[in-house]
Amino acid sequence: MGTEALRLQGEGERSKASRAGSWPTTRIAGTSGLLMVAAIVVNGPVSMLAGRMPDPWAGNAASELRAYLTDPSSLRTALIFFFLSCFIFVFGIPFFAGIRLLAGQADPSGLVGGVVAIGSALFLAGGLVSEISGAGMPLVVQSVPGWHLDVNSALLVGGLWFVSLSQAQVALGTVMIVFSAASLRSRVLPPWIAWLGVGAGLIDLVRPLLIAHPGAFVGLFQPSLLWLALVALVLLRVRTSLPDQREP
Repeated sequence: MGTEALRLQGEGERSKASRAGSWPTTRIAGTSGLLMVAAIVVNGPVSMLAGRMPDPWAGNAASELRAYLTDPSSLRTALIFFFLSCFIFVFGIPFFAGIRLLAGQADPSGLVGGVVAIGSALFLAGGLVSEISGAGMPLVVQSVPGWHLDVNSALLVGGLWFVSLSQAQVALGTVMIVFSAASLRSRVLPPWIAWLGVGAGLIDLVRPLLIAHPGAFVGLFQPSLLWLALVALVLLRVRTSLPDQREP
């Protein structure tokens, strides 16, 4: 009976391992991608419409920023959007890991996967810096005891919000171009999505020229958001799982 019990226990463990091996990793990556895009939309266009932060490039930027940073309600707004921005990184990490998985299928040499890994890390890092410059400033100004507002310094930090964001999105554009170009040959992505990625990525490379025009700068990022959402949908349909556990 002891031997039979051990055999049944072993079969149960192998069954659990088999179920774990069928874990839908790409589906998790795809879902994360859609949630990341939603978080970017909330922290981008929606936050601008909600008056998250005055335009640092406007002619009356100094007075607008002073009023914003001394208004207690701006602290609540900044705190909400700062919290929501965390989900960009929470969902972005597994999503870009999924893109790297697709990149391995598009280019077995590993070059495209390396570009995806480095470029996506720079994109997320630049986004983190931009969120610190944007939402972080009112949190510090109104929360740190004894802080004295220097409007010129605040304008500098506010401008760096867009500068760091533009550089981050250049890294994303590079990822999109390289991965999409490889997909045109391997058909990992449908051709029309790959061509969209090449075009949107090229736009991202020149968008730093528009950092002094926030409306155009944000508006021209929408093709990239569409591409990210479409790639997330592709990941939801890919049948790629963790390898099954094998009996030693």
